[in-house]
Amino acid sequence: MPAPLMIMVAAVTLDGRIEPTPLGSRQDRRLLEEMRLATGAGLMGAGTLRRADPVMAGPGDAPPPGRLRCIVTASGALPAERRLFTTGPRPVVFTAAAARQRLTPLPATVVVVPEMRTGGLDLVAVRDWLAGAGVTRVLVEGGGGLNAGCLAQGLIDEILLTVVPCISGHRDAAALVRPWREGLRPLDAFTLRDCRRLHTGEVVLRYCRPPGRPG
Repeated sequence: MPAPLMIMVAAVTLDGRIEPTPLGSRQDRRLLEEMRLATGAGLMGAGTLRRADPVMAGPGDAPPPGRLRCIVTASGALPAERRLFTTGPRPVVFTAAAARQRLTPLPATVVVVPEMRTGGLDLVAVRDWLAGAGVTRVLVEGGGGLNAGCLAQGLIDEILLTVVPCISGHRDAAALVRPWREGLRPLDAFTLRDCRRLHTGEVVLRYCRPPGRPG
C-alpha cells in the first residue's frame, strides 16, 4: 500500500504556542472542519484529548462518515468519559503492548505498535496501519508531542498553519513542536506554497516537503 499523505494542522500564536485553547476564529475552525472532511483519518495525541475533549468533528459538528478518529498514547491513560468515546463511531487507539490491557474497557479499536528506543511510539507503524486500512490522507491534529514525533520520524508531507494575531505569554503553554531529544529535521525541508490572509487578521500558511526529498 502506498503511504498516505500526512498533513500537520495547527493554529499558533505569534509566540509559537498552541495554548490556551481554543485558538483561532470561526473561519479558521471552518477550515479545520473542511480539512477533516477531506482526509480519511485524524491523528491526535492523548494529551490533547485529555485537555480539550474534542470530537474531531467536520462541518455540522458531527464526525465525517467513514473517517477514522485516531489517538496515540504510549501510557494508555485515557479518560473514558471523553466525548470521543461517547459520540460517533468507535475511535482507533494506537498504544504500546504494555498499555493494551489498560485500554480494554474503552469502546475503541486498540492497535499495538512498537515503541521507539528514544521514547514514544513508532509512528511509521501507525502510518503503515492506516495505509493498510485504505487511508490516503491523514490529518495530524497535535499536540506538540505528536507533532514532534511525526517530524522527527520524517512523516510530515505538508504543514497547514494558521497564525493567530495574539501573544500567549504563558510560560508553560504548549509549543507547536515539543523539544525533541535527538533534534528535528532541518526547517528548510519544507517550502512555502501558499499564504492567505483572512479578514480576521489571521494568516494561513501552507508548507510542503519538496518533491523527491525523503522524510
